[in-house]
Amino acid sequence: MYNRGYFDVELEKEIKRLARNPTPLTLVLVDIDHFKQVNDTLGHTVGDDFLQRVAVELKRIFRRSTDSVCRYGGEEFAIILPNTDAKGVEVLVEKLQEALRRANLPHPNGRALTVSIGVAITQNADFSSSTLINSADDALYAVKKQGRNNYQITHLGHKITTT
Repeated sequence: MYNRGYFDVELEKEIKRLARNPTPLTLVLVDIDHFKQVNDTLGHTVGDDFLQRVAVELKRIFRRSTDSVCRYGGEEFAIILPNTDAKGVEVLVEKLQEALRRANLPHPNGRALTVSIGVAITQNADFSSSTLINSADDALYAVKKQGRNNYQITHLGHKITTT
């Protein structure tokens, strides 16, 4: 699993690549829902185990050699997906959500562990890495505001919400 420093460098490289080869570049932000409650109720050891289980599923699902799965911070992960369009990322995030449902990791709220996912897609090198990150983060925030355990895809400002 790559770290935040690697993520920052790799995303800049991919933005520059778009100038030469304008194919879809997708950024996925994954946040474990109510993770603080896991740490507070079940302890940090269990929280660390949950992080590792989510990381394993992320690496299993986003496994192309060009995919970069990174720990973004806290309970967040970021995945850089070159040459991945909205249909492709939709299949992948649904696989992730299904894998976590099957894992049935017990959450203190009485339900299984879930994740919220924000996705931003661009084919345009005119957008900076910070714009792409902010777009994915805005999509993630919208999912959390709407109840979590879902995803939202934003393509250059056009939102596609999928359940």
